[in-house]
Amino acid sequence: MPNLLKDVVGILDQLDVQKVHCVVGHDWGAAVAWQLAGRFPKRFERLVALSVGHNASMFSMGGNRQREKSWYMLFFKVHATYHCYSEPMLAVQ
Repeated sequence: MPNLLKDVVGILDQLDVQKVHCVVGHDWGAAVAWQLAGRFPKRFERLVALSVGHNASMFSMGGNRQREKSWYMLFFKVHATYHCYSEPMLAVQ
C-alpha cells in the first residue's frame, strides 16, 4: 500500500495538482482512497468511499464474518498483483 500511495501522489505532483477536490474509491479502491485521505489530508478536500467503510471499523464491527468476505483484499497485498490490478479513481476539479 505505501508504494501505491506514493505512486498516486507522484502522479499528482507530475501533473502539478496541489489539491484534489475529491478522491473516489470503490471496493479495493476505497481502501486506497481512505489511506490517501488519511495520510495526505492537505492534498484531498473530500473523500467518497463506495461499498467499503474505513478499514478499522470494517474489521472491528464485522468480526470474522467481514474478514471472510474481504479475503480478496489480501490478494492485493502481494507486490506484483496490486500494481497490475488496482486503479484508484481520482476526480480532479
